[in-house]
Amino acid sequence: GNRRLYDLHGLLPRLGLFTGKEDGFPYDLDDLLVAVAGGPRRAKALIYAPERDRVANIAALDAAIYAARHASGSVGLPELTYVRATGAFNVLDDNATSTTLNWLRAAAVTNK
Repeated sequence: GNRRLYDLHGLLPRLGLFTGKEDGFPYDLDDLLVAVAGGPRRAKALIYAPERDRVANIAALDAAIYAARHASGSVGLPELTYVRATGAFNVLDDNATSTTLNWLRAAAVTNK
């Protein structure tokens, strides 16, 4: 799953050091979510997760979002919007586009 980042595209070459040892990544997804959506600046975040994405682990994503929401205490990460696209593939189709545009419109209205 991570090979495309360190080998095929060369975006994060040091991730190759964790091949087969993904549990040893220097941060966890739930920590990243709390830092982005639960931090002092409360950045708005959208996660659009197609269930049939060939590299995404939806169960791990669900668990990370659950952990992040509970790690943030009573805050619950209200700035994090999670859309689990049932039966969808990782393509920019009409559903993904409309979901993203609707989220952006709502985020822009609440920032005024």
